[in-house]
Amino acid sequence: LAKQYAESKQSRGRSAGHVKDLKFRLKKFGEKFGKRLVHEISGEQVEKWIESMKLTRGVGADGESQTISVGSQANYWRNLSSFFSYAVANGHAALNPLEGRERPQVPTGEVGILSVDELTRVLSVADERIIPALVLGAFAGLRPEAETILLNWEDINLDKVLDEHKSTKRKPVYKSFGYVNVRRSKNKASVRHVPISENLHDWLIDRKPATGGPVVPVAKNYLAELRQAAAIEAGVEWPHDALRHSFASYHRAAHQSDHLTMTLLGHTNMRTFKVHYCHSLPPGAAESYWNIFPTVRGERKIVPLAAAG
Repeated sequence: LAKQYAESKQSRGRSAGHVKDLKFRLKKFGEKFGKRLVHEISGEQVEKWIESMKLTRGVGADGESQTISVGSQANYWRNLSSFFSYAVANGHAALNPLEGRERPQVPTGEVGILSVDELTRVLSVADERIIPALVLGAFAGLRPEAETILLNWEDINLDKVLDEHKSTKRKPVYKSFGYVNVRRSKNKASVRHVPISENLHDWLIDRKPATGGPVVPVAKNYLAELRQAAAIEAGVEWPHDALRHSFASYHRAAHQSDHLTMTLLGHTNMRTFKVHYCHSLPPGAAESYWNIFPTVRGERKIVPLAAAG
């Protein structure tokens, strides 16, 4: 039944990343309950199983026990509730055992920004698949789970425009390093065009495939998990909405323009912008932030280095 459910999602056009993530979660569920009939499984049993995964999820290659976040528990709960609803609709159970039960709540946490050192450390250890999402959030202000996840590489223009009046043979000066075509949904027109900074251009140029495709090749919920895993490995306490708030604060400090930064964020309310997005920065921090460039070492391992101010 789990196999049929995953196939039904695929036939309805769900993304490859979503289906892959769903199959992974259903496989883990099947390892525990696979020998039982669907209608024999109670909501209490499912919730206890999900809760137990908070404690351990096996042992990794390094010999350390692996745990999952509350966000991942909530995703298991949501996927399994949908699976049981599918079972009811197809006559395999009379009731969804999770209906009416409380889904695990993900704590929001405090809003904040990342320091130059913290962002550098996170980028140095993050899964390669989510690097574009991280740098588009940090250096273009895009919402990772709401905007970047919708992008195809065709939405990212990385053409440099040379300023012939200011350039010299020794040091060319560019008017623009490209732009991102931000959409509200895959089927709707653009809501704004966000210019690409020089460092963001360098992060993306070697990652843009000739064949196109999605910028983030993983499901939305898995993106959040991989981001959190990178933060834990880097030893960084990840504030809520950290990338977007970091972009807003460092961009405003660099350009000294509330209206410009608001426009790039897609904001229209000045009070909301100033109260919630303008964080204080130490002197020189903005310059260092926009000098976080990737440096290729060895076998295409990307190590971010913040250039000296």
